[in-house]
Amino acid sequence: SRRNLRMKQDKNHFLVILAIYFLIFLTMAESPYVIVSGEENSLSHILFFESLMTTNLIVPFALNTIYLVYLLFKTILSQDN
Repeated sequence: SRRNLRMKQDKNHFLVILAIYFLIFLTMAESPYVIVSGEENSLSHILFFESLMTTNLIVPFALNTIYLVYLLFKTILSQDN
């Protein structure tokens, strides 16, 4: 049952991470500093990483990604025991 509790906790962590990503994307969508490519033949799409840099969202994005990778490794490794 202890393992189930740990998996439930990890699941909650993943949900929090997803929520943070969602907030980052929402903030980017609302931000006036987002860089959009201006090529005629392409649909106007957001230049993702350049926009992260200009909006300073690169910090929470990077921390979130590092935490996500850490959790994934932890979950994979803990399943061996």
